[in-house]
Amino acid sequence: MERIDEKELKKLYQKNYRGDPEARNRLVSINLPLVYALARRFPADRTEFDDIVQEGCIGLIKALHKYDPWKGTKFSTYAVPYILGEIRAFLRHNGHLLKVSRSDYEHYRQLLRNIKELEQKLGRSPRVEEIAESSGLSKEEIVSLLELQHAVLSTPENAAGSFSEQADTPFLLKQSINSLPPRERQIVILRYFLAKSQQEAARVLNISQAHVSRLERALLKKLKEQL
Repeated sequence: MERIDEKELKKLYQKNYRGDPEARNRLVSINLPLVYALARRFPADRTEFDDIVQEGCIGLIKALHKYDPWKGTKFSTYAVPYILGEIRAFLRHNGHLLKVSRSDYEHYRQLLRNIKELEQKLGRSPRVEEIAESSGLSKEEIVSLLELQHAVLSTPENAAGSFSEQADTPFLLKQSINSLPPRERQIVILRYFLAKSQQEAARVLNISQAHVSRLERALLKKLKEQL
């Protein structure tokens, strides 16, 4: 992996935003460990793992194409939904059931408990930064765990409890949510799983409330048409 200091890395993201292909190529190389780390979550043989990594790289490139370094979001946090989205789309297309490991399942349940405790303590939906401080998780880990809410889930046989948020959700709706682009899936998570207002969702995603409203109207129309 290429070694680079934070100051130079920041300049690379700025050059990438301006369309510099050399900067983008270097950033792909620098962020490859993130792709591999996410790809290892999906059981696969050597050949299929290489395909999963390739799809993850497509998500990485899409994230780099859209990432605005001046908005303050750390790139790895921004990129995780894009990378996982491409990997999951590839696996679904090839007839795979996406599985959640016992460890991720338990971390997910603990995160939900932590969020509920914060909601009771604060009297409102907690911000991602507050969840990170309370849980000891990074923003990247929180985003990744919340991605499990819209995966096609196969939970461990002996795991206690279930994903109650998914229990009454029709299978077709879960499929439709899975098919949404990363940004739209993030809005679904923030608005309908974390019960955040459009203004709060806009703050988390570093976009305007009007943009959230437009995306939400479009994705709801899309889901309605698919169902």
